[in-house]
Amino acid sequence: MFDEQDAPPCKHGLDPETCKWCKDAKRQREKRERVRGEKDAKAAIDCSQTLEQFWKAQRSLVSASTLAPMLARQETVFDTLWWLTHWLDGSYNDPASPHYVNPSDTDCYVSFEEGATDIIQDYETFGYCQTEISWNEFWKDPDLFQMLTSRNDATATFARYGIVAAIPDHCYNRFQKFLKQKYMLEKFGMSVPEYVYVGANVLAPDYDGKGYPTDSYRARQEKSK
Repeated sequence: MFDEQDAPPCKHGLDPETCKWCKDAKRQREKRERVRGEKDAKAAIDCSQTLEQFWKAQRSLVSASTLAPMLARQETVFDTLWWLTHWLDGSYNDPASPHYVNPSDTDCYVSFEEGATDIIQDYETFGYCQTEISWNEFWKDPDLFQMLTSRNDATATFARYGIVAAIPDHCYNRFQKFLKQKYMLEKFGMSVPEYVYVGANVLAPDYDGKGYPTDSYRARQEKSK
C-alpha cells in the first residue's frame, strides 16, 4: 500500500508514479497536447507569409533530439564557409584584418591545402545545398515543395527546416573556380578571366586541395576528346 509519508497519494490512494490509471490519463493528456500542437503547427504552415515563419512552423513538428544533429552539422558548414570566404578575399592572412589568423597558431590556423582538402571531402560525403531555392516562394507551391523534399539530401533539409547541412553549391562553384585559377597561374603563369565560368561538376570535384586536376576530371577530359 502507498506510504502517505513519502508523497501525497493520487485520487486512487496510490503512488501517482506507479498508478496505472494515473499513468494512462497522463499519456492521454500528452497525446491530446501533441495532436493539438501538430494542428497548430500545420495551421501556421498553411498561413505562413514568409519563409522564416514557414521554417519555424516546420521545426516545431520535430523533436529537439531530431533537430540537434542537423543544427550541429550546420555549424560545421558555417565554420567551413567562414574559412573559405576569408581565405578567398585575403582577409584570413591579412594582419590588418579582424579575420586574420596567425599561421603560428597551430590550434586555429588552417592552411589552404588542408582547408581545401576538407571542403572536397565534405562535398564528396554530403553533396551540396541549393540555398538559392529561397529566392522563390517554394513553400507555397505544394508540387515544388514535394519535388525539393523528395530526396534525402541537404537541399531537402534546407527546404523543410532552413538548415544548411552541406556547402551551398554557389560557394563550391566559386571554390572550384579559385582552384582552377590557382592551377593555371602556377602551372602556366596565366590566369582565368573572371567572365569564364568554371563550375563544380555534380559528380566529382575538378581540382584537388593543391589546385591540380583530379583523376576523375582528367578522365572526363580524355573522354571528351
